[in-house]
Amino acid sequence: MGYEQLPIQVQLTLVSNPPVTPVDIQTGLPPQIWVRRAAAVQIAVFNQYNASVDLSNLQYLQLVVSSTPSSLTPVLTSTITAPYITSSISYQEWIAGNQYQAVFDLSNAQTDISLYGENSAQYWMSIQGLTTSGNMITYGAGYVTFYNPGYNVPAPSGFYVSYNAQTTSTSTTFTVSPSSQLHTEWITLGGSGGNRSCVVSGYGLFPGAHVYLRFSTGLAYGITINVYDTSITNPILCTFTSDQYTPAGELHLVWNGTNYQVLDTIIPAAGTLF
Repeated sequence: MGYEQLPIQVQLTLVSNPPVTPVDIQTGLPPQIWVRRAAAVQIAVFNQYNASVDLSNLQYLQLVVSSTPSSLTPVLTSTITAPYITSSISYQEWIAGNQYQAVFDLSNAQTDISLYGENSAQYWMSIQGLTTSGNMITYGAGYVTFYNPGYNVPAPSGFYVSYNAQTTSTSTTFTVSPSSQLHTEWITLGGSGGNRSCVVSGYGLFPGAHVYLRFSTGLAYGITINVYDTSITNPILCTFTSDQYTPAGELHLVWNGTNYQVLDTIIPAAGTLF
């Protein structure tokens, strides 16, 4: 099928109640689709550790578009059967646009839906799967926007994934400012031992956003890093102290809309990370 718009990459989660709104990782926004234009909606399902969820127990995946969440009659449906579902993929290859677990190929006729005389209209999209045991799982659901092809689709406000690296040898206080809803910050610390304060900003984040902090101290032993929730006056989320056995550590945070919560910490076998 020839497509007249870029593939839409929708990342979903297995644990979601209520289901998360589908988001295109290329834009950080809910999918934007032109009416009367063929489109490919690629999907992948990952857990909180960015490991793909095994979909080998599904009979089929289905994309359903309705006028409202309570509408009984969908305006668009697309179904992918088991032979065309990939059980697992690499997160890195998914982000790079090289792999997906399933793709809904929408034709011009399928996307020919009413905009009610306007340049755009919102519809409710849900992506669900039926297991071999007869259970229906909803991986994501929320409003998406369909546009008139002659209308300029709004530019995305920011990418869904982002990365930043910073190095400091002397600063006693430094800030991490996530620039997306799935952000990784690589922090390299040098200089002499002592206390350092890391303040993680929550500005611009939506509830459910993830922030990964990776601390690396190399040969700079005896550095104690206190990680603070949005302000140095707020409680410490965790403390990491480097030594010869533990020159690095990783912290996984999730934003709940008001504060950060610690999901996981990853360190070598020796060392201290509270």
